[in-house]
Amino acid sequence: MNVRYRVELSESERQELKDLVSGGEQPVRRLKRAQILLASDLGQSEEGIAKALSVGISTVYRTRRRFVEANLEGALSEEPRAGAARKLKGNEEVLLVATAFGVLLPVPMAFDVIVCSVLLNSGMPVHVVAALLVTLGIYSVYAWSLLGTTLSWRIAGLAGAVVFAMGIAAGAAAGELFDKGSDADKDSVDRLKGVVKENPQQVAMVLKNWIKER
Repeated sequence: MNVRYRVELSESERQELKDLVSGGEQPVRRLKRAQILLASDLGQSEEGIAKALSVGISTVYRTRRRFVEANLEGALSEEPRAGAARKLKGNEEVLLVATAFGVLLPVPMAFDVIVCSVLLNSGMPVHVVAALLVTLGIYSVYAWSLLGTTLSWRIAGLAGAVVFAMGIAAGAAAGELFDKGSDADKDSVDRLKGVVKENPQQVAMVLKNWIKER
């Protein structure tokens, strides 16, 4: 969220938002967005607005962005959610490469959790970290070679393909949740990221164990 969107309301827009908020007969999320725009018009920071209104910073950011890029109604309304197949908006190649590395790299089981924690806290996209969390430590080029020489190369390839598919599925699911979820979903993700930053290794270990037990 490096881009800062500046909200400057016209007098008519400001009055419309004030009427909307004072009326109260609107969906909660629409009222929240109206309050975000009014506070933004007063020059309040994203962090301050998020704290005052008990919403995620990403909600404040998206509301401001939609106002600047679209219009007032666009900022107040829900973003359209496509019913087509899930996509990661141009990040498919990154996910594929990251998952392939996760499958082949010989990373110890304990070290992979630390790696994912560091990557997540450094700003690595959630879908990439999710794919690595599932694939690192489960399989590697060494395991592939061992299975191939002791059992069969077909089994070795099949095992690698299964782990690869698990990583892609985890990355796609994480990307879908983060990129296309409702404001409530994204606020939950924001709160979860806060918890992860406070206890990264513990959260990553719990998640990894849960996934491997499924």
